[in-house]
Amino acid sequence: MGWIGTKWTKEESVKDFLAEKCFGSNFEILFYSSKGNVHFFGLKDKEKDELFLSVVIVRFSKSKYYGTEIYFKEMEESTGPFYYANLETLNWLEENIPIPPNDFAEEWRKNSYEAILKESYNKKNKNIV
Repeated sequence: MGWIGTKWTKEESVKDFLAEKCFGSNFEILFYSSKGNVHFFGLKDKEKDELFLSVVIVRFSKSKYYGTEIYFKEMEESTGPFYYANLETLNWLEENIPIPPNDFAEEWRKNSYEAILKESYNKKNKNIV
């Protein structure tokens, strides 16, 4: 799926904006976290009574004609997003959806943990030459 773009005013929080535009009233938000321009939503589908994780990537752009615009792309964990989760999101998944929905999600979680460990290692050892 591609990117969706619309005019943006800073009066509304990014979280609230994305919740309305991406999920509407069919889903209950149980968890929210962000890492840079990547936003993680733990959701409950009210009709199916199922939990899942949604990853939303956000970009902002300024236009002399339209002002500030927001572009976003939403995908589920089951698609194996390129953007890795933060530790808070992985902890929520472990507590609420301990078994990944498919192989893509399982690989994504594994790669997310590895990225966190690598980032932590690099921060600790950045002064070592």
